[in-house]
Amino acid sequence: MSFIVLVLGRDFLFQPGGGEGFGVGIRAGLLLLPFLGCCKLALGLYLWFLPRWKTLGAGIVVSVPVGVLIFFGVCASYQAH
Repeated sequence: MSFIVLVLGRDFLFQPGGGEGFGVGIRAGLLLLPFLGCCKLALGLYLWFLPRWKTLGAGIVVSVPVGVLIFFGVCASYQAH
């Protein structure tokens, strides 16, 4: 999921001159990434403590740092252009 959002939405998230309407120098979509990461972590922790969904919850929690690494990789590749 992180890969799809960050790679396919790269131009929208990292387009220069963004932040219209917010009075800040970053794109509005980029403000959603920490919120989505926190929601993903909260869902994973919730599922982790349900016996039937424990493995799914653990997988979601483990995927959060992987998503952070994908984010940094996309940032580095975007700066290289």
